[in-house]
Amino acid sequence: FSLLVNGSSLRWVIRQLGLDRLSPQDQALQQQAINLSTEEVEATVKRIAGIFHFRPEAAAEVNELYRLSLALGQAPLAADLSERERLAIGLTTLATRERDLIPDYGNGIMSVRNLDAMMRNTGHMIDAARNEGRLGYNRAARRILEPHISYQLALWLHRHLHLDRPLAAALADRFELLICRRAVLERLHRYNQSRLKPLLGERMAGVLDTVLQARSQSAELAIQALRDAHPEFTQALERRLLLLFALRQGRNALEAMVAESVISKEVYTWVDQELGRAWRLGVARPVLRKQDPAGR
Repeated sequence: FSLLVNGSSLRWVIRQLGLDRLSPQDQALQQQAINLSTEEVEATVKRIAGIFHFRPEAAAEVNELYRLSLALGQAPLAADLSERERLAIGLTTLATRERDLIPDYGNGIMSVRNLDAMMRNTGHMIDAARNEGRLGYNRAARRILEPHISYQLALWLHRHLHLDRPLAAALADRFELLICRRAVLERLHRYNQSRLKPLLGERMAGVLDTVLQARSQSAELAIQALRDAHPEFTQALERRLLLLFALRQGRNALEAMVAESVISKEVYTWVDQELGRAWRLGVARPVLRKQDPAGR
């Protein structure tokens, strides 16, 4: 699209979309993001030109046209934003990226209740980062790690009425949530280094990495506390999660093979039925056994 629209037309589109009414902070961030994405586009154009054995001059001409079409400037982000503003932008971007990653752990592997809770939590983190900065972001991030009232109730039922099922459900929910949180945070570490570091600078990326590291440590400590208190139960939960991931990956591989005509639809249907049977057997959560020292 950018290769076909000239600079004046693009400016008209920007005005129509209201992009010229962005705050100075958003404009600076948008400018820097466009610069970085343009570098990726130029590298891709050069690579494609090599694949098709086009003249190097053709790639240079297209890249120049692309830059002129976007009317790019080269103002660095630091010239327009304070440290506090860049930190707020970085935290907001991380929380937004976290919200985008969470659905990867759906499709029956994580409970809908956990996914909804994590999505709501990232929404609170986004708002808090924008309005309160680092303190608000950290406060919102910690909120989901606090034991829910349903967990407290399940613990009371277990201790006083010897009802295990509510506590088993609450423990499984908490363990799944923490495992998912830790996995997402590990991906955010890589995202911070690959995307935000060029955008916000090495120093700010280091600050963001410190924030993520503290969150990862909190999740790890909470996971270890559950493992120490309920070793057999958490081991069973780990096996369940691994099995569900394996079954989903197997189904994805089968779908790719039938789409590429590597296997017939008949073979796919038969194997898919077997995977479905294994899924139904594996999706049930384990039972909290009496010898597992629950509730201590």
